Amino acid sequence: MRRALNHGAVRTSAGGLIALATLMLAACGPSVESAFSKCADTAYQQALRGSKSALPPDLAKLYEKSARERADKQCSLIRDECKRDPQSADCQRLIQQYGG
Repeated sequence: MRRALNHGAVRTSAGGLIALATLMLAACGPSVESAFSKCADTAYQQALRGSKSALPPDLAKLYEKSARERADKQCSLIRDECKRDPQSADCQRLIQQYGG
């Protein structure tokens, strides 16, 4: 004999799992964002050291924009790793490394 599927219970369970996942990310969220920001700012500043002053103003602006995009892309590893598993050793190591 088959049991009837209780759609309300399934929706409640799915909603509970989504809420739990959101809560776990939120608990780690500010640290993740802080670590990402510090990483990206550091990478950006390193890219600008010495290079920008040797360029004409128009190229310097393009270089700055490109440096910011590269820094954000480079440091997106922090967000990606922590989104995948906020409690993983890699996520926690990245947060500690960048002082999140």
